[in-house]
Amino acid sequence: MVLLDRIVEFREEFNSWPFSKEEFTGKGQKYKEAFDGFPYTRTDFKVKDNNTMTFSFYDHIKDMQNYRQSGKVDLNGYWGEVRFFKEKDKFIWKIKMR
Repeated sequence: MVLLDRIVEFREEFNSWPFSKEEFTGKGQKYKEAFDGFPYTRTDFKVKDNNTMTFSFYDHIKDMQNYRQSGKVDLNGYWGEVRFFKEKDKFIWKIKMR
């Protein structure tokens, strides 16, 4: 996924994780474009330390459309999180959908 690879590039380029979507997209066109087509309306960046961060995403566009049509909230809505960490001098990520 382009977005997740760009988050790793951000960390390597600026020697820190982004703390928000606004900070991430404000650092350059390639970071802004990484969110093009991303189907979630809300994101959260939780930095643990310089080598570890969790990126959460929720409120999928499909969930929002279903809510507008039915007026009901889907308790099993689409969301997930990605854990970024350093292993053997390389940043990697693991995604978990909920």
